[in-house]
Amino acid sequence: MLKPVHGITALALSVCALSAAAAPGPSQLASTLRVAATAQWQPGPGWDRDIDVRCASNGYQYNMCQVDTGRGSDVTIAKQISKTRCMEGRNWGWNRAGIWVDQGCEAEFVVQRRWR
Repeated sequence: MLKPVHGITALALSVCALSAAAAPGPSQLASTLRVAATAQWQPGPGWDRDIDVRCASNGYQYNMCQVDTGRGSDVTIAKQISKTRCMEGRNWGWNRAGIWVDQGCEAEFVVQRRWR
């Protein structure tokens, strides 16, 4: 009964010993942290493409359409669908979470994502 337990314990100890041997020393760790502190985040490939989003205020109710507008983006109306005129700041707008619509606004929006 104890043989399997000893085998598992030995395996766990050998994995821990291997990871400790491969772990960077204090000077390597400090160097890595310095590089990471000076590095600036950059978006991945394909991030800067335009995105088309259709967002509607169903029943004249507020609706948030989640889309990554991110840093350096701009949102415009490509095509208004509703009879209600969509006016930015009044019944539609956008923020980092996405595009919001209200009071019957429905449109196709273009999210122009650019890294600045």
